[in-house]
Amino acid sequence: MPLTFAPNNNEYSKFLFTGRSQDIDTLLKEITSGNCVALYGERRSGKTLTLQMMKEIINNKITDDGKIISSQLSQLRLVDQNLLQTISIWRVSLLSYNAILVSLHGKRTEVELFESIVNELAEIPIDISEKSLVSPLTKDNTINGLRSLLEQLQSYLIKKKEKLVVLMDEMETLSKFRKGVAIAEEFCKTTEYTEIIFIHTGSYTWREHVYEHGSLFNHLEPYFLTSIDERDMRRFLLQPLTRKEQKDFVVKMSGCKPLYAQYIGEILYKSGKETTQYDLLDNRSLRQKVKQNIFEEQALDKTSKLLLSTLSHYQDVSEEWLTGKLKIDQSLIRAKLYNLVDFGTISVLEKKYKICGSFIELCGRDTYTNPIQEQTYEKRLTSLLKWSLMPIFLTGAFLLHHYVHPGNFQKRFSIPDHITLEIDHPKILEDNEEGSIKIFVTNTSQSKIDSLKITFNSEQIKYSKDGTNTLHLSALEPGSTYSQTLNFHVLSLGGKEKLESKIIYLGKNFFFEIEHRPFSIKAFGSSLSVFLAFLGFTFPGRGWIELLSKVQGILLSQDSKSVDKDN
Repeated sequence: MPLTFAPNNNEYSKFLFTGRSQDIDTLLKEITSGNCVALYGERRSGKTLTLQMMKEIINNKITDDGKIISSQLSQLRLVDQNLLQTISIWRVSLLSYNAILVSLHGKRTEVELFESIVNELAEIPIDISEKSLVSPLTKDNTINGLRSLLEQLQSYLIKKKEKLVVLMDEMETLSKFRKGVAIAEEFCKTTEYTEIIFIHTGSYTWREHVYEHGSLFNHLEPYFLTSIDERDMRRFLLQPLTRKEQKDFVVKMSGCKPLYAQYIGEILYKSGKETTQYDLLDNRSLRQKVKQNIFEEQALDKTSKLLLSTLSHYQDVSEEWLTGKLKIDQSLIRAKLYNLVDFGTISVLEKKYKICGSFIELCGRDTYTNPIQEQTYEKRLTSLLKWSLMPIFLTGAFLLHHYVHPGNFQKRFSIPDHITLEIDHPKILEDNEEGSIKIFVTNTSQSKIDSLKITFNSEQIKYSKDGTNTLHLSALEPGSTYSQTLNFHVLSLGGKEKLESKIIYLGKNFFFEIEHRPFSIKAFGSSLSVFLAFLGFTFPGRGWIELLSKVQGILLSQDSKSVDKDN
Protein backbone atom coordinates (compact mmCIF):
# COMPACT_ATOMS: atom_id res chain seq x y z
CA MET A 1 0.00 0.00 0.00
CA PRO A 2 1.56 3.33 -1.09
CA LEU A 3 2.29 5.78 1.68
CA THR A 4 3.65 8.70 -0.34
CA PHE A 5 2.14 11.51 -2.38
CA ALA A 6 2.39 11.55 -6.18
CA PRO A 7 0.64 14.60 -7.67
CA ASN A 8 2.63 14.43 -10.92
CA ASN A 9 2.69 10.65 -11.50
CA ASN A 10 -0.39 9.59 -13.46
CA GLU A 11 0.16 5.83 -13.15
CA TYR A 12 0.86 6.05 -9.45
CA SER A 13 -2.11 8.40 -8.99
CA LYS A 14 -4.53 5.63 -9.96
CA PHE A 15 -3.71 3.84 -6.71
CA LEU A 16 -4.25 7.07 -4.78
CA PHE A 17 -7.65 7.62 -6.41
CA THR A 18 -9.66 8.50 -3.32
CA GLY A 19 -13.01 9.86 -2.24
CA ARG A 20 -14.83 9.27 -5.52
CA SER A 21 -16.74 6.07 -4.67
CA GLN A 22 -20.04 7.98 -4.66
CA ASP A 23 -19.19 9.65 -7.98
CA ILE A 24 -18.27 6.27 -9.51
CA ASP A 25 -21.47 4.71 -8.20
CA THR A 26 -23.64 7.49 -9.68
CA LEU A 27 -21.90 7.38 -13.07
CA LEU A 28 -22.24 3.60 -13.27
CA LYS A 29 -25.95 3.91 -12.51
CA GLU A 30 -26.32 6.33 -15.41
CA ILE A 31 -24.34 4.02 -17.71
CA THR A 32 -26.29 0.88 -16.87
CA SER A 33 -29.52 2.86 -17.32
CA GLY A 34 -28.40 3.64 -20.87
CA ASN A 35 -27.94 7.38 -20.24
CA CYS A 36 -25.20 9.40 -21.91
CA VAL A 37 -23.55 11.86 -19.51
CA ALA A 38 -21.98 15.32 -19.70
CA LEU A 39 -19.28 15.27 -17.03
CA TYR A 40 -18.00 18.66 -15.83
CA GLY A 41 -15.24 19.82 -13.51
CA GLU A 42 -12.59 22.45 -12.96
CA ARG A 43 -9.29 22.06 -14.72
CA ARG A 44 -7.15 19.50 -12.86
CA SER A 45 -10.10 18.48 -10.69
CA GLY A 46 -9.57 14.79 -11.47
CA LYS A 47 -11.80 14.31 -14.53
CA THR A 48 -9.20 12.44 -16.59
CA LEU A 49 -8.17 10.21 -13.68
CA THR A 50 -11.85 9.46 -13.00
CA LEU A 51 -12.29 8.38 -16.64
CA GLN A 52 -9.17 6.23 -16.43
CA MET A 53 -10.53 4.50 -13.33
CA MET A 54 -13.96 4.11 -14.96
CA LYS A 55 -12.27 2.35 -17.87
CA GLU A 56 -10.40 -0.01 -15.52
CA ILE A 57 -13.55 -0.75 -13.52
CA ILE A 58 -15.83 -1.37 -16.52
CA ASN A 59 -13.21 -3.56 -18.23
CA ASN A 60 -12.85 -5.58 -14.99
CA LYS A 61 -9.16 -4.73 -14.61
CA ILE A 62 -9.24 -4.23 -10.83
CA THR A 63 -9.04 -7.23 -8.54
CA ASP A 64 -10.82 -7.62 -5.22
CA ASP A 65 -7.63 -6.78 -3.33
CA GLY A 66 -7.11 -3.54 -5.27
CA LYS A 67 -4.56 -4.58 -7.87
CA ILE A 68 -4.84 -2.93 -11.29
CA ILE A 69 -4.18 -5.70 -13.80
CA SER A 70 -3.22 -3.36 -16.65
CA SER A 71 -0.67 -1.48 -14.49
CA GLN A 72 3.02 -2.29 -14.43
CA LEU A 73 3.08 -1.32 -10.73
CA SER A 74 2.04 -4.82 -9.71
CA GLN A 75 3.17 -4.36 -6.09
CA LEU A 76 0.72 -1.53 -5.44
CA ARG A 77 -2.94 -1.67 -4.39
CA LEU A 78 -5.78 0.85 -4.31
CA VAL A 79 -5.76 2.74 -1.02
CA ASP A 80 -9.49 3.56 -0.99
CA GLN A 81 -11.28 0.62 0.60
CA ASN A 82 -14.68 2.22 0.03
CA LEU A 83 -13.97 2.33 -3.69
CA LEU A 84 -13.08 -1.36 -3.65
CA GLN A 85 -16.44 -2.14 -2.06
CA THR A 86 -18.23 -0.11 -4.76
CA ILE A 87 -16.32 -1.97 -7.48
CA SER A 88 -17.21 -5.31 -5.91
CA ILE A 89 -20.91 -4.42 -5.86
CA TRP A 90 -20.90 -3.46 -9.56
CA ARG A 91 -18.68 -6.26 -10.88
CA VAL A 92 -21.48 -8.63 -11.96
CA SER A 93 -23.64 -5.86 -13.47
CA LEU A 94 -20.77 -4.76 -15.71
CA LEU A 95 -19.88 -8.18 -17.19
CA SER A 96 -21.47 -7.33 -20.54
CA TYR A 97 -19.83 -3.89 -20.71
CA ASN A 98 -16.53 -2.75 -22.23
CA ALA A 99 -15.04 0.75 -22.17
CA ILE A 100 -12.58 2.79 -24.23
CA LEU A 101 -11.04 6.12 -23.25
CA VAL A 102 -10.62 8.64 -26.08
CA SER A 103 -8.72 11.76 -25.08
CA LEU A 104 -8.94 14.75 -27.40
CA HIS A 105 -5.96 16.35 -25.68
CA GLY A 106 -3.37 17.22 -28.30
CA LYS A 107 -5.58 16.04 -31.17
CA ARG A 108 -5.75 18.43 -34.11
CA THR A 109 -7.35 16.41 -36.90
CA GLU A 110 -10.26 14.05 -37.42
CA VAL A 111 -7.83 11.36 -38.61
CA GLU A 112 -5.99 11.46 -35.27
CA LEU A 113 -9.29 11.11 -33.42
CA PHE A 114 -10.38 8.17 -35.57
CA GLU A 115 -7.06 6.39 -35.11
CA SER A 116 -7.27 6.94 -31.35
CA ILE A 117 -10.69 5.22 -31.27
CA VAL A 118 -9.41 2.32 -33.36
CA ASN A 119 -6.35 1.87 -31.14
CA GLU A 120 -8.53 1.83 -28.02
CA LEU A 121 -10.87 -0.74 -29.55
CA ALA A 122 -7.90 -2.99 -30.20
CA GLU A 123 -7.33 -3.26 -26.43
CA ILE A 124 -10.75 -4.65 -25.52
CA PRO A 125 -12.26 -8.08 -26.32
CA ILE A 126 -14.06 -7.12 -29.51
CA ASP A 127 -13.21 -9.22 -32.55
CA ILE A 128 -11.29 -6.93 -34.93
CA SER A 129 -12.55 -8.88 -37.92
CA GLU A 130 -16.06 -7.73 -37.05
CA LYS A 131 -15.20 -4.06 -37.57
CA SER A 132 -14.32 -3.90 -41.31
CA LEU A 133 -12.73 -0.50 -40.85
CA VAL A 134 -12.69 1.97 -43.72
CA SER A 135 -9.22 2.07 -45.31
CA PRO A 136 -7.32 4.02 -46.40
CA LEU A 137 -8.50 6.82 -44.08
CA THR A 138 -8.14 10.44 -45.21
CA LYS A 139 -9.42 13.79 -43.96
CA ASP A 140 -12.12 13.67 -46.64
CA ASN A 141 -13.68 10.37 -45.65
CA THR A 142 -13.19 10.56 -41.86
CA ILE A 143 -16.86 11.21 -41.06
CA ASN A 144 -18.00 8.35 -43.30
CA GLY A 145 -15.36 6.15 -41.72
CA LEU A 146 -16.48 7.11 -38.21
CA ARG A 147 -20.14 6.54 -39.08
CA SER A 148 -19.33 3.16 -40.63
CA LEU A 149 -17.32 2.15 -37.57
CA LEU A 150 -20.08 3.11 -35.13
CA GLU A 151 -22.73 1.37 -37.23
CA GLN A 152 -20.73 -1.85 -37.37
CA LEU A 153 -19.96 -1.63 -33.65
CA GLN A 154 -23.69 -1.21 -33.02
CA SER A 155 -24.46 -4.33 -35.08
CA TYR A 156 -21.70 -6.28 -33.35
CA LEU A 157 -22.86 -5.25 -29.86
CA ILE A 158 -26.48 -6.20 -30.61
CA LYS A 159 -25.35 -9.56 -31.89
CA LYS A 160 -23.18 -10.24 -28.83
CA LYS A 161 -25.66 -8.61 -26.40
CA GLU A 162 -22.95 -6.32 -25.10
CA LYS A 163 -22.53 -2.60 -24.41
CA LEU A 164 -19.66 -0.25 -25.20
CA VAL A 165 -18.91 2.81 -23.05
CA VAL A 166 -16.98 5.54 -24.87
CA LEU A 167 -15.28 7.88 -22.39
CA MET A 168 -14.51 11.14 -24.22
CA ASP A 169 -12.08 13.51 -22.49
CA GLU A 170 -11.54 17.26 -23.16
CA MET A 171 -14.56 17.75 -25.38
CA GLU A 172 -13.75 21.48 -25.76
CA THR A 173 -11.09 20.49 -28.29
CA LEU A 174 -13.75 19.19 -30.68
CA SER A 175 -14.79 22.74 -31.56
CA LYS A 176 -11.35 23.30 -33.11
CA PHE A 177 -11.77 20.43 -35.58
CA ARG A 178 -12.60 21.23 -39.19
CA LYS A 179 -15.52 18.81 -39.06
CA GLY A 180 -16.17 19.07 -35.34
CA VAL A 181 -19.93 19.63 -35.74
CA ALA A 182 -20.32 16.54 -37.95
CA ILE A 183 -18.35 14.45 -35.43
CA ALA A 184 -20.51 15.77 -32.59
CA GLU A 185 -23.62 14.76 -34.51
CA GLU A 186 -22.37 11.18 -34.76
CA PHE A 187 -21.63 11.08 -31.02
CA CYS A 188 -25.17 12.30 -30.31
CA LYS A 189 -27.13 9.68 -32.24
CA THR A 190 -28.35 7.81 -29.18
CA THR A 191 -31.37 6.40 -31.01
CA GLU A 192 -29.16 4.88 -33.73
CA TYR A 193 -26.32 3.71 -31.47
CA THR A 194 -28.39 2.29 -28.63
CA GLU A 195 -25.66 -0.07 -27.46
CA ILE A 196 -23.01 2.67 -27.22
CA ILE A 197 -23.03 4.96 -24.15
CA PHE A 198 -21.02 8.17 -24.31
CA ILE A 199 -19.51 10.02 -21.35
CA HIS A 200 -18.49 13.48 -22.64
CA THR A 201 -16.11 15.30 -20.30
CA GLY A 202 -14.90 18.89 -20.15
CA SER A 203 -14.67 22.12 -18.18
CA TYR A 204 -16.37 25.54 -18.41
CA THR A 205 -16.13 25.85 -22.20
CA TRP A 206 -17.63 22.40 -22.64
CA ARG A 207 -20.55 23.31 -20.39
CA GLU A 208 -21.20 26.43 -22.49
CA HIS A 209 -21.34 24.28 -25.63
CA VAL A 210 -23.81 21.90 -24.01
CA TYR A 211 -26.20 24.62 -22.85
CA GLU A 212 -25.98 27.01 -25.82
CA HIS A 213 -29.08 27.44 -27.99
CA GLY A 214 -29.45 24.66 -30.56
CA SER A 215 -26.79 22.48 -28.92
CA LEU A 216 -26.51 18.86 -30.08
CA PHE A 217 -25.81 17.76 -26.50
CA ASN A 218 -28.97 18.85 -24.70
CA HIS A 219 -29.95 15.21 -24.13
CA LEU A 220 -26.94 14.50 -21.89
CA GLU A 221 -27.37 13.93 -18.17
CA PRO A 222 -25.24 16.55 -16.34
CA TYR A 223 -22.84 15.52 -13.58
CA PHE A 224 -20.22 17.61 -11.79
CA LEU A 225 -16.97 16.40 -10.24
CA THR A 226 -16.27 18.60 -7.23
CA SER A 227 -14.30 18.07 -4.01
CA ILE A 228 -13.74 14.52 -2.79
CA ASP A 229 -15.23 13.02 0.37
CA GLU A 230 -13.43 14.50 3.41
CA ARG A 231 -13.54 11.31 5.49
CA ASP A 232 -12.05 9.23 2.68
CA MET A 233 -9.43 11.91 2.10
CA ARG A 234 -8.34 11.87 5.74
CA ARG A 235 -8.43 8.07 5.96
CA PHE A 236 -6.81 7.09 2.67
CA LEU A 237 -5.18 9.93 0.69
CA LEU A 238 -3.51 11.59 3.69
CA GLN A 239 -2.12 8.37 5.20
CA PRO A 240 1.49 9.57 4.98
CA LEU A 241 0.65 12.35 7.45
CA THR A 242 0.46 10.92 10.95
CA ARG A 243 -0.67 13.95 12.94
CA LYS A 244 -4.27 15.09 13.03
CA GLU A 245 -3.38 18.78 12.86
CA GLN A 246 -1.49 18.15 9.64
CA LYS A 247 -4.52 16.49 8.06
CA ASP A 248 -6.74 19.30 9.36
CA PHE A 249 -4.41 21.81 7.70
CA VAL A 250 -4.50 20.01 4.33
CA VAL A 251 -8.29 19.71 4.42
CA LYS A 252 -8.71 23.39 5.23
CA MET A 253 -6.16 24.62 2.72
CA SER A 254 -7.16 22.41 -0.22
CA GLY A 255 -10.94 22.46 0.16
CA CYS A 256 -10.74 18.66 -0.39
CA LYS A 257 -9.58 19.14 -3.97
CA PRO A 258 -7.42 16.03 -4.49
CA LEU A 259 -4.62 17.50 -6.62
CA TYR A 260 -3.91 20.42 -4.29
CA ALA A 261 -4.31 18.16 -1.26
CA GLN A 262 -1.49 16.00 -2.62
CA TYR A 263 0.73 18.99 -3.33
CA ILE A 264 0.15 20.47 0.13
CA GLY A 265 0.48 17.05 1.78
CA GLU A 266 3.76 16.46 -0.02
CA ILE A 267 5.11 19.82 1.19
CA LEU A 268 4.19 18.99 4.80
CA TYR A 269 5.52 15.44 4.52
CA LYS A 270 8.91 16.55 3.17
CA SER A 271 9.38 19.64 5.35
CA GLY A 272 8.71 17.89 8.65
CA LYS A 273 8.03 21.24 10.32
CA GLU A 274 5.17 23.60 11.03
CA THR A 275 3.82 25.14 7.82
CA THR A 276 1.47 28.11 7.38
CA GLN A 277 -0.68 29.13 4.44
CA TYR A 278 1.80 31.89 3.68
CA ASP A 279 4.60 29.33 3.46
CA LEU A 280 2.49 27.59 0.82
CA LEU A 281 2.04 30.88 -1.00
CA ASP A 282 5.83 31.12 -1.23
CA ASN A 283 5.74 27.91 -3.26
CA ARG A 284 5.61 29.53 -6.69
CA SER A 285 4.86 26.31 -8.58
CA LEU A 286 1.83 25.45 -6.45
CA ARG A 287 0.56 29.04 -6.47
CA GLN A 288 0.83 29.19 -10.25
CA LYS A 289 -1.07 25.92 -10.69
CA VAL A 290 -4.01 27.21 -8.63
CA LYS A 291 -4.06 30.49 -10.55
CA GLN A 292 -3.94 28.85 -13.97
CA ASN A 293 -6.49 26.14 -13.21
CA ILE A 294 -9.04 28.25 -11.34
CA PHE A 295 -8.64 32.02 -11.38
CA GLU A 296 -7.08 32.43 -14.84
CA GLU A 297 -9.39 29.96 -16.54
CA GLN A 298 -9.91 31.50 -19.99
CA ALA A 299 -13.47 30.20 -20.32
CA LEU A 300 -14.61 32.09 -17.21
CA ASP A 301 -16.69 35.13 -18.11
CA LYS A 302 -16.08 38.60 -16.69
CA THR A 303 -18.87 38.40 -14.09
CA SER A 304 -17.64 35.04 -12.74
CA LYS A 305 -14.11 36.39 -12.38
CA LEU A 306 -15.46 39.47 -10.61
CA LEU A 307 -17.33 37.22 -8.17
CA LEU A 308 -14.21 35.12 -7.54
CA SER A 309 -12.12 38.22 -6.97
CA THR A 310 -14.71 39.53 -4.48
CA LEU A 311 -15.04 36.22 -2.65
CA SER A 312 -11.24 36.03 -2.42
CA HIS A 313 -11.36 39.15 -0.25
CA TYR A 314 -14.73 38.69 1.50
CA GLN A 315 -15.84 35.32 2.89
CA ASP A 316 -19.31 34.06 3.82
CA VAL A 317 -21.25 36.76 1.99
CA SER A 318 -24.78 36.58 0.62
CA GLU A 319 -26.12 37.01 -2.87
CA GLU A 320 -27.80 40.26 -1.80
CA TRP A 321 -24.53 41.62 -0.41
CA LEU A 322 -22.71 40.85 -3.65
CA THR A 323 -25.49 42.46 -5.68
CA GLY A 324 -25.38 45.64 -3.60
CA LYS A 325 -21.60 45.96 -3.64
CA LEU A 326 -20.96 45.04 -7.28
CA LYS A 327 -24.01 46.85 -8.72
CA ILE A 328 -24.86 43.91 -11.00
CA ASP A 329 -28.28 42.45 -11.76
CA GLN A 330 -29.16 39.94 -9.02
CA SER A 331 -30.46 37.30 -11.43
CA LEU A 332 -27.14 37.35 -13.30
CA ILE A 333 -25.16 37.07 -10.06
CA ARG A 334 -27.38 34.18 -8.93
CA ALA A 335 -26.81 32.29 -12.19
CA LYS A 336 -23.03 32.74 -12.04
CA LEU A 337 -22.89 31.76 -8.36
CA TYR A 338 -24.85 28.57 -9.03
CA ASN A 339 -22.47 27.72 -11.87
CA LEU A 340 -19.41 28.20 -9.64
CA VAL A 341 -21.04 26.09 -6.93
CA ASP A 342 -21.76 23.32 -9.45
CA PHE A 343 -18.10 23.24 -10.43
CA GLY A 344 -17.02 23.17 -6.79
CA THR A 345 -15.05 26.41 -7.06
CA ILE A 346 -17.14 27.96 -4.31
CA SER A 347 -19.44 26.51 -1.65
CA VAL A 348 -22.68 27.77 -0.13
CA LEU A 349 -23.93 27.26 3.42
CA GLU A 350 -27.05 28.98 4.73
CA LYS A 351 -27.07 31.21 1.62
CA LYS A 352 -23.53 32.43 2.35
CA TYR A 353 -20.86 31.90 -0.32
CA LYS A 354 -17.14 31.37 -0.01
CA ILE A 355 -14.26 29.92 -2.02
CA CYS A 356 -13.48 26.24 -1.36
CA GLY A 357 -10.09 25.99 0.30
CA SER A 358 -8.28 28.63 2.35
CA PHE A 359 -5.11 28.38 0.29
CA ILE A 360 -7.12 28.67 -2.93
CA GLU A 361 -8.81 31.73 -1.46
CA LEU A 362 -5.38 33.16 -0.62
CA CYS A 363 -4.23 32.55 -4.20
CA GLY A 364 -7.32 34.45 -5.33
CA ARG A 365 -6.30 37.46 -3.22
CA ASP A 366 -2.83 37.18 -4.74
CA THR A 367 -4.35 37.09 -8.24
CA TYR A 368 -7.04 39.78 -7.98
CA THR A 369 -7.10 43.20 -6.40
CA ASN A 370 -10.06 43.97 -4.16
CA PRO A 371 -12.86 45.05 -6.53
CA ILE A 372 -14.79 46.78 -3.73
CA GLN A 373 -11.80 49.00 -2.93
CA GLU A 374 -11.33 49.58 -6.65
CA GLN A 375 -14.88 50.82 -6.85
CA THR A 376 -14.24 53.18 -3.92
CA TYR A 377 -11.22 54.58 -5.75
CA GLU A 378 -13.24 54.89 -8.93
CA LYS A 379 -16.02 56.70 -7.08
CA ARG A 380 -13.52 59.25 -5.76
CA LEU A 381 -11.97 59.72 -9.18
CA THR A 382 -15.42 59.93 -10.74
CA SER A 383 -16.48 62.60 -8.24
CA LEU A 384 -13.33 64.62 -8.95
CA LEU A 385 -13.88 64.44 -12.68
CA LYS A 386 -17.56 65.23 -12.31
CA TRP A 387 -17.06 68.50 -10.44
CA SER A 388 -14.03 69.64 -12.41
CA LEU A 389 -14.29 68.47 -16.01
CA MET A 390 -18.06 68.29 -16.36
CA PRO A 391 -18.59 72.10 -16.00
CA ILE A 392 -15.77 72.70 -18.48
CA PHE A 393 -17.30 70.42 -21.09
CA LEU A 394 -20.81 71.78 -20.60
CA THR A 395 -19.64 75.40 -20.70
CA GLY A 396 -17.62 74.66 -23.82
CA ALA A 397 -20.68 73.06 -25.43
CA PHE A 398 -22.82 76.12 -24.61
CA LEU A 399 -20.25 78.64 -25.88
CA LEU A 400 -19.61 76.66 -29.05
CA HIS A 401 -23.31 76.36 -29.76
CA HIS A 402 -23.75 80.12 -29.25
CA TYR A 403 -20.79 80.81 -31.53
CA VAL A 404 -22.02 78.45 -34.24
CA HIS A 405 -25.62 79.66 -34.00
CA PRO A 406 -25.47 83.37 -33.07
CA GLY A 407 -29.14 83.85 -33.96
CA ASN A 408 -30.88 86.33 -36.25
CA PHE A 409 -31.06 90.07 -36.48
CA GLN A 410 -34.16 92.11 -37.35
CA LYS A 411 -33.95 95.09 -39.68
CA ARG A 412 -36.87 97.52 -40.26
CA PHE A 413 -37.36 99.96 -43.12
CA SER A 414 -40.27 102.42 -43.36
CA ILE A 415 -41.93 104.55 -46.00
CA PRO A 416 -44.10 107.00 -44.03
CA ASP A 417 -47.83 106.61 -44.53
CA HIS A 418 -47.27 103.67 -46.83
CA ILE A 419 -45.56 100.45 -45.58
CA THR A 420 -43.17 99.10 -42.97
CA LEU A 421 -40.77 96.40 -44.17
CA GLU A 422 -39.09 94.11 -41.61
CA ILE A 423 -36.63 91.27 -42.32
CA ASP A 424 -35.51 88.47 -40.00
CA HIS A 425 -32.03 87.47 -41.20
CA PRO A 426 -29.14 85.29 -39.78
CA LYS A 427 -26.46 87.45 -38.11
CA ILE A 428 -23.50 85.57 -39.57
CA LEU A 429 -23.20 83.73 -42.88
CA GLU A 430 -20.54 81.34 -44.18
CA ASP A 431 -19.37 80.45 -47.69
CA ASN A 432 -21.82 78.20 -49.56
CA GLU A 433 -24.32 78.37 -46.70
CA GLU A 434 -27.95 77.95 -47.60
CA GLY A 435 -31.01 78.97 -45.63
CA SER A 436 -34.01 81.23 -45.56
CA ILE A 437 -35.07 84.63 -44.25
CA LYS A 438 -38.49 85.95 -43.30
CA ILE A 439 -40.01 89.18 -44.61
CA PHE A 440 -42.89 91.00 -42.93
CA VAL A 441 -44.74 93.80 -44.80
CA THR A 442 -47.26 95.98 -42.92
CA ASN A 443 -49.63 98.46 -44.57
CA THR A 444 -49.30 101.67 -42.50
CA SER A 445 -51.46 103.81 -44.81
CA GLN A 446 -55.17 104.51 -44.58
CA SER A 447 -55.96 102.87 -47.87
CA LYS A 448 -55.68 99.49 -49.50
CA ILE A 449 -52.50 98.64 -51.44
CA ASP A 450 -53.44 96.61 -54.50
CA SER A 451 -50.04 94.98 -55.14
CA LEU A 452 -46.41 95.18 -54.04
CA LYS A 453 -43.20 94.16 -55.79
CA ILE A 454 -40.08 93.90 -53.59
CA THR A 455 -36.68 92.92 -55.01
CA PHE A 456 -33.70 91.62 -53.01
CA ASN A 457 -30.34 92.17 -54.62
CA SER A 458 -26.74 91.31 -53.59
CA GLU A 459 -23.47 90.51 -55.32
CA GLN A 460 -22.52 88.04 -52.58
CA ILE A 461 -25.86 86.41 -51.75
CA LYS A 462 -28.29 84.85 -54.15
CA TYR A 463 -31.89 85.36 -52.98
CA SER A 464 -34.69 83.44 -54.64
CA LYS A 465 -38.38 82.64 -54.40
CA ASP A 466 -39.87 80.46 -57.08
CA GLY A 467 -36.82 81.07 -59.27
CA THR A 468 -36.75 84.87 -58.94
CA ASN A 469 -35.33 87.41 -56.50
CA THR A 470 -38.50 89.49 -56.57
CA LEU A 471 -41.45 89.00 -54.26
CA HIS A 472 -44.90 89.70 -55.69
CA LEU A 473 -47.36 90.37 -52.90
CA SER A 474 -51.15 90.45 -53.22
CA ALA A 475 -53.45 93.21 -52.04
CA LEU A 476 -52.84 94.43 -48.51
CA GLU A 477 -55.56 96.01 -46.38
CA PRO A 478 -54.76 99.00 -44.11
CA GLY A 479 -53.09 97.89 -40.84
CA SER A 480 -52.65 94.25 -42.01
CA THR A 481 -49.31 92.41 -42.22
CA TYR A 482 -48.13 89.99 -44.89
CA SER A 483 -45.26 87.53 -44.28
CA GLN A 484 -43.18 85.60 -46.77
CA THR A 485 -40.12 83.34 -46.77
CA LEU A 486 -37.18 83.87 -49.11
CA ASN A 487 -34.35 81.38 -49.70
CA PHE A 488 -30.70 82.38 -49.93
CA HIS A 489 -27.38 80.88 -51.01
CA VAL A 490 -24.03 82.45 -50.06
CA LEU A 491 -21.34 82.47 -52.75
CA SER A 492 -17.72 81.54 -52.03
CA LEU A 493 -16.15 84.83 -50.97
CA GLY A 494 -12.87 84.08 -49.22
CA GLY A 495 -11.90 86.62 -46.55
CA LYS A 496 -14.60 89.23 -47.04
CA GLU A 497 -15.83 90.42 -43.62
CA LYS A 498 -19.17 92.04 -44.61
CA LEU A 499 -21.85 91.02 -47.06
CA GLU A 500 -23.97 93.79 -48.56
CA SER A 501 -27.60 93.44 -49.59
CA LYS A 502 -30.30 95.86 -50.68
CA ILE A 503 -34.03 95.92 -51.01
CA ILE A 504 -35.57 97.75 -53.98
CA TYR A 505 -39.13 99.00 -53.65
CA LEU A 506 -40.82 101.73 -55.67
CA GLY A 507 -37.42 102.76 -57.00
CA LYS A 508 -35.99 103.23 -53.52
CA ASN A 509 -32.97 101.29 -52.22
CA PHE A 510 -32.75 100.02 -48.63
CA PHE A 511 -29.29 98.68 -47.67
CA PHE A 512 -28.24 96.31 -44.90
CA GLU A 513 -25.07 94.33 -44.04
CA ILE A 514 -24.48 90.78 -42.73
CA GLU A 515 -21.33 89.55 -41.04
CA HIS A 516 -19.35 86.98 -43.01
CA ARG A 517 -17.32 84.18 -41.40
CA PRO A 518 -14.40 83.25 -43.72
CA PHE A 519 -14.28 79.63 -42.48
CA SER A 520 -17.07 77.06 -42.28
CA ILE A 521 -17.95 75.77 -38.83
CA LYS A 522 -21.71 75.37 -38.89
CA ALA A 523 -21.41 72.09 -40.79
CA PHE A 524 -19.69 70.30 -37.91
CA GLY A 525 -19.99 72.78 -35.03
CA SER A 526 -23.41 71.49 -33.98
CA SER A 527 -22.16 67.92 -33.78
CA LEU A 528 -19.09 69.08 -31.86
CA SER A 529 -21.18 70.98 -29.31
CA VAL A 530 -23.44 67.92 -28.84
CA PHE A 531 -20.33 65.78 -28.36
CA LEU A 532 -18.97 68.15 -25.72
CA ALA A 533 -22.31 68.05 -23.92
CA PHE A 534 -22.22 64.24 -24.10
CA LEU A 535 -18.73 64.26 -22.58
CA GLY A 536 -19.92 66.54 -19.84
CA PHE A 537 -22.72 64.20 -18.79
CA THR A 538 -20.99 60.83 -19.30
CA PHE A 539 -17.30 61.46 -18.63
CA PRO A 540 -17.51 60.62 -14.91
CA GLY A 541 -18.88 57.13 -15.78
CA ARG A 542 -17.06 53.84 -15.20
CA GLY A 543 -16.55 53.33 -18.93
CA TRP A 544 -14.44 56.48 -19.16
CA ILE A 545 -12.41 55.42 -16.14
CA GLU A 546 -11.65 52.11 -17.83
CA LEU A 547 -10.75 53.94 -21.05
CA LEU A 548 -8.37 56.24 -19.21
CA SER A 549 -6.78 53.21 -17.51
CA LYS A 550 -6.29 51.52 -20.88
CA VAL A 551 -4.78 54.65 -22.40
CA GLN A 552 -2.48 54.96 -19.40
CA GLY A 553 -1.49 51.31 -19.80
CA ILE A 554 -0.71 51.80 -23.50
CA LEU A 555 1.40 54.89 -22.75
CA LEU A 556 3.29 53.08 -19.99
CA SER A 557 3.83 50.13 -22.32
CA GLN A 558 5.26 52.45 -24.98
CA ASP A 559 7.52 54.06 -22.39
CA SER A 560 8.81 50.67 -21.24
CA LYS A 561 9.47 49.63 -24.87
CA SER A 562 11.36 52.88 -25.40
CA VAL A 563 13.46 52.24 -22.28
CA ASP A 564 14.17 48.65 -23.38
CA LYS A 565 15.24 49.92 -26.80
CA ASP A 566 17.54 52.52 -25.27
CA ASN A 567 19.08 49.87 -23.02
